[in-house]
Amino acid sequence: MDFDKVKEDIRSRLRGECYLDYAGAALYSSFQVEETARLLVKDMCGHPASSGSLSTGSVKLIDQCRDMVLKHFAVSKESHAVVFTSGATAAFNLVGSCLPWTEGCKAIISSDAHQSLMSIKDIANRYGAQSCVLHPWQLQEMLQRSEDSFNPEDSKFALFAFPGESNFSGRRYRLEICSHVKRKGVSGFAGGQVATLVDGAKLASTSQVDLSENPDIDIFVMSFYKLFGYPTGLAAMVVKKRSVGEKFLKRGKVWFDYR
Repeated sequence: MDFDKVKEDIRSRLRGECYLDYAGAALYSSFQVEETARLLVKDMCGHPASSGSLSTGSVKLIDQCRDMVLKHFAVSKESHAVVFTSGATAAFNLVGSCLPWTEGCKAIISSDAHQSLMSIKDIANRYGAQSCVLHPWQLQEMLQRSEDSFNPEDSKFALFAFPGESNFSGRRYRLEICSHVKRKGVSGFAGGQVATLVDGAKLASTSQVDLSENPDIDIFVMSFYKLFGYPTGLAAMVVKKRSVGEKFLKRGKVWFDYR
């Protein structure tokens, strides 16, 4: 792909307008729309959950997309899985709905998280779990914090979630906060009881994210239309296999299996 031509295509269709809403969505090129239409016209795609040659072709395309997503974040299907969702909001709702919240569990979320991520604490509260909100300065100070005293109940867990880059302020957080939480624990929970989630929707659109260098991120959520504008309403969770996050997601009642 010739990115100079792509940029020129986008500029020509702006017709002199100055676009400043990249925090909401990137602009798409005519190339993306034309290639998508060409694919749909040339081939017939069946339902990926069905059997038959048309469905097999759809599964192959989806698996190729999964591999491309994993490659973009410098990991592989041996260590991570990709779960496609209808937007980042749906990904957060899936996480909140899948986790087996009970009394004694806790949702710990940054105060400048997007409202869709913040809604997880409402789901947790609905099932009797606690929730708390950390201010930005508290997140930054966690890197200097000493070890917590731990809740010994292995059935209890905490979800620790924050944005890689704030939609509101543009503040970026150091992803190694997740590693610190795994080593030192947080809010009375040992690292082995903490599932870490990073909202990477904005961060992934402004910088290269290498998940192989951040192995303590259990769940990383990204949005495709923030990256390249089209198709809209499509996001993905990159879930680390054999992590605390995956373990507790699979204990939930509505989790589905993935390849």
